[in-house]
Amino acid sequence: MSALQTVRDRIDAYCRQRLEESGIPGCSVLLTDREETLHEAGHGFADLAAKKPVTTETLFEYGSASKIFTVITVFQLCEQGRLNLDDPLTEHLTWFEVPTVGDRPVTIRQILCHMSGLVVGCDCAPNTRRGVWDVRHTPVPARPGEHHHYSNLAFEALGYMLEDMLGQTLEQILRSRILEPMGMRHSTAAVTNAVRPRMAVGYNPLFDERPRKPGDPIAPAPFHELRSACGSIATCATDLGLWVRMFLNRGRGLISEASFEEIIKPRTPTGTGAMYGYGLRLRDLEGGGTIGHTGGMVGYASDTMIDVEGGVGAATLLNAPGPVDWIATDIVKYGVRLLRALRAGEELPPVPAPLDPEIFPHAEECAGSYRSQSRSFDLIAEGGRLIMVHEGGRTPLLNDIRDRVWIPHPDWENQLMHFEREDGEVVAATHGPDFYPNQRYTGPTEFECPAEWRGFTGLYRSFLPWDTNFHVFTRRDQLIIVAPRCFGREQPLRPLHEPNLFGLGDETNPEWVRFDTVINGQAHRATLSGVDYHRMPPG
Repeated sequence: MSALQTVRDRIDAYCRQRLEESGIPGCSVLLTDREETLHEAGHGFADLAAKKPVTTETLFEYGSASKIFTVITVFQLCEQGRLNLDDPLTEHLTWFEVPTVGDRPVTIRQILCHMSGLVVGCDCAPNTRRGVWDVRHTPVPARPGEHHHYSNLAFEALGYMLEDMLGQTLEQILRSRILEPMGMRHSTAAVTNAVRPRMAVGYNPLFDERPRKPGDPIAPAPFHELRSACGSIATCATDLGLWVRMFLNRGRGLISEASFEEIIKPRTPTGTGAMYGYGLRLRDLEGGGTIGHTGGMVGYASDTMIDVEGGVGAATLLNAPGPVDWIATDIVKYGVRLLRALRAGEELPPVPAPLDPEIFPHAEECAGSYRSQSRSFDLIAEGGRLIMVHEGGRTPLLNDIRDRVWIPHPDWENQLMHFEREDGEVVAATHGPDFYPNQRYTGPTEFECPAEWRGFTGLYRSFLPWDTNFHVFTRRDQLIIVAPRCFGREQPLRPLHEPNLFGLGDETNPEWVRFDTVINGQAHRATLSGVDYHRMPPG
């Protein structure tokens, strides 16, 4: 067997393994060097009900990895002398308006590296021009140029700038300037009902109000048309071979090498150990730099990882239940590792071992007795596992990430459990509104929140296909928001300059939430960065 065939067999085996472990219905994978596609394959199902298999021409939503298409178009116009990266956005999109600190303008350059100070934004309507227009009404002024904050809305504004400048739809612009020159004949620059028959069905967790753990049921995700510059590409493994080779050949066929070098320069830290260029994440993989981007959509996930110096790249597309970009990342990392070894004539890395979610690397550190005012439990470390002993029962906890676990028990599954540390030592656990100090905790045990905050707590929902819901609760002296789709990530709410108005996280975060429509002491609407959610009754 040739070494290349071994590479193919191993990446395919790993894809099948990750599908089985995660419950993802299907995936498509691509491996290439500078000259040709080395491997492309489909695994699993594009449609579970119909048992329709994934092929290399099955379309998946590419998600935020689409942003680089917009970036390349901007650089094409810069090369033609029609744009400058330091132009204020309003110079070319005259109807755009947003309050900013110090009246500083939002520039094209800031948008490209997510330094605009604008909120993340979401597709709350098929046409998001209204959402871009409405940022003029934000109660929280933007701080352009100060901090990295990922913004889909800023890229949407950039897309409308291109449409107004060129007198075409974004779909027409990206098709004529990128897809057709690249020969990406299967791909489309707009997710529409017309292309839906060629797409894999997207899947989301059936119970979207709680974090999904492996094995939880899934259901077809809501389908929504998307034509905005934040993520409107639908593509397949076959076309991604052409796309990745364009990067491996430093922009050949689309932009100059000088423009390509500008795009891949590190600009801002993302806070996750990576740097951001223009529409690209710059990640280190075992001492070697890579470029690429993840993509998370409603029912889809993707990742693309390209080692330009090494001359290899990998991409994968998933019709994934919820936010599982990390699984796509695992696949492309392994693909790049295989190709690097192949080119170097080294021993090929074996297929990574299957995941065992019950193995928790920090089990010994988290063991102890935990007590709140209303209930208690013990955590016992046994053979790398962390066991919860509660009311006479034993429940093995499932590892999510460091210091965070799922609890597969009906009484505990609506929230993740987080562990808190002081000087590196685990001193407490939190679960939703509950705080559980252990025997190592030495801090205060009594806390007070403003009485009116109790009227803001609860579950809020909208018909938005993206983040369909979020929880708000008090814990200790904080008001906290958590959206289950976002990996269960919690953010404290900080009071702002108006009653019932809060910022999310620290002062570098432009996101905000306002509570109103108070009936019988409870807020019945929460507006999250301009999008309305409504209180759900308990039960």
